[in-house]
Amino acid sequence: MTPFSTLVALLATLAHAADYYNPIRNDSADPFMVYDQGNWYLLSTGGDVGITSAPTVAQLANAERVPVFSSTNTSYDVDYWPPEVHNFDGTWYIFTTAASSTAQDRDASRRIHVLKGGSTPAGPYTYAAQLGANVAGDQWAIDPTVLFDGGNHYLVWSCHDEAAYNAQSICIGQLNGPTELLNRVVISTPTNGWEQNGFPVNEGPSAVYYNGRTFLSFSASYCGTAQYSLGILAYNGNGILNPSSWNKTGPLFTSANGDYGPGHNGFVLNPGTTQDWWQVYHATPKSSGGCDNSRNTFFQKVNFDSNNFPVFGQPEAVGGPYAGPPGE
Repeated sequence: MTPFSTLVALLATLAHAADYYNPIRNDSADPFMVYDQGNWYLLSTGGDVGITSAPTVAQLANAERVPVFSSTNTSYDVDYWPPEVHNFDGTWYIFTTAASSTAQDRDASRRIHVLKGGSTPAGPYTYAAQLGANVAGDQWAIDPTVLFDGGNHYLVWSCHDEAAYNAQSICIGQLNGPTELLNRVVISTPTNGWEQNGFPVNEGPSAVYYNGRTFLSFSASYCGTAQYSLGILAYNGNGILNPSSWNKTGPLFTSANGDYGPGHNGFVLNPGTTQDWWQVYHATPKSSGGCDNSRNTFFQKVNFDSNNFPVFGQPEAVGGPYAGPPGE
């Protein structure tokens, strides 16, 4: 084989490796992904905390899910909902919801916990702290994510607003390192009709940054409906902890192409870039929607308009192939 034909064959292999098929992982709700040192790492809701890793998005479909944390402490031993992994000064930490198996009301026991890892997202992880026990009466809290702004770190999560307790809202608070939450402010409540299908819900926040702008996506309405969808909170620069600094728009990503209830997304960069954003999210083939194991993980590119505002388009249909991130 000549050097030229070898190069052509190599380029063809690389092009093929970039293709993927949706969903990229079955039975995988509330997904979150990062890319580090040549591998994608995928986390999702489960009975323990587990991580699936692979060098390409396509290979995540059949890669082994490796458990990295479980607990016998009955204060936080079940229902590890949407774990996310974030890097603080070179160390990876998992932020996750957990519940108590011995609580009279398991749902009421849900709190946010932090697990400490090492220099790669692969783990293993050890228990580090509960977040928010000293803030606003230690209230129900799920769906943690981390937002970065001006050198500061903030926790964003789904909470109960005292003024609208029978609804799920979005809260934010400043972090003092990964294991201490300093305060708590409600920045979004489900006041619009598109946020109230089945139950008034704002949940699953995720941060994305583009050309100097900061956004939080969130999921609206009850996950057991086909109207579960994505909205956006756009930051206007007047203080992260100021509720009036966040302008709400939605719904922006709704059921289409046989994918129902698309939501609980996370953003991840094309490796080696700072502006080429993609999203991972779940959807179900059930036309009625679902909060169950029918939810699968999908992956697709996010675009931005002339105002640097996210454009999600529609959920990609099951199948493919779809061209993946060229940097992997």
